[in-house]
Amino acid sequence: MTPEELATEERTDPSWLRLALKEIGQREIRGPSANPRIVAYHQTTRLASKSDETPWCASFLSWIMVEAGYNSTRSAAASSWAEYGVACSVRRGAVAVFKRTGGHHVGIVVGIGNGFVWLLGGNQGDAVTIAKYSTAKLIAYRCPEPAKARVVDASWFAGLQGIAKV
Repeated sequence: MTPEELATEERTDPSWLRLALKEIGQREIRGPSANPRIVAYHQTTRLASKSDETPWCASFLSWIMVEAGYNSTRSAAASSWAEYGVACSVRRGAVAVFKRTGGHHVGIVVGIGNGFVWLLGGNQGDAVTIAKYSTAKLIAYRCPEPAKARVVDASWFAGLQGIAKV
């Protein structure tokens, strides 16, 4: 599938993925100005940066989860999401954490391929986009705690397999 096809909301998508899909296209502003939406993402973390040039993939995910009514790591570090909620199997809507040169990256799975996942994330090419990542660099798939699931997301959690015992 193409990123455009993956960006189409599905009936079974959890609320956090539905919110994230609406953010596609938000991007950094070059120069001294900052995109106020990206600054808002940062405000849901303890770092609370006022710059859109500060790495913001974790801030984006924090904002998404808070807006959807779930807990967040409140950290601007992508690696913090490797311990978020509970471990789960890969599927559309799962949070995925990857190792990358210079650190980590986090986003939401929107598709699965042979040895890669399509990730909807912030700060992918300085924007909210859908991009392909190799599972060779995968650290974890996570989801919010099922006990804290919102009614609107009940069907997503009901279909989830591979939740680790916490």
